[in-house]
Amino acid sequence: MIPLGTARQMLLDGEAPVYRLLPSGPEKLAPIAAVTSGLWYENYREFAIAPEDLGTLDKLVRRETDRLMGNRPQLHKNEERRPAPER
Repeated sequence: MIPLGTARQMLLDGEAPVYRLLPSGPEKLAPIAAVTSGLWYENYREFAIAPEDLGTLDKLVRRETDRLMGNRPQLHKNEERRPAPER
């Protein structure tokens, strides 16, 4: 299971599918449906991701930890300081 805040962030980022856990079984959530249906305010709020998406959860945790600690993400060598495209 993942907390509500993590489920929200993963849905907003669209990085991995998020499931709402119901007695009848897991239900895959569409990001827009989760927002428009008021899902965040329902009493029954248990969420999960598939085991194969745990790497995505790890990336989210690292990114949020770095953000909270004020660390800037390290650029890969092929992404280093490219000039910004003209507008």
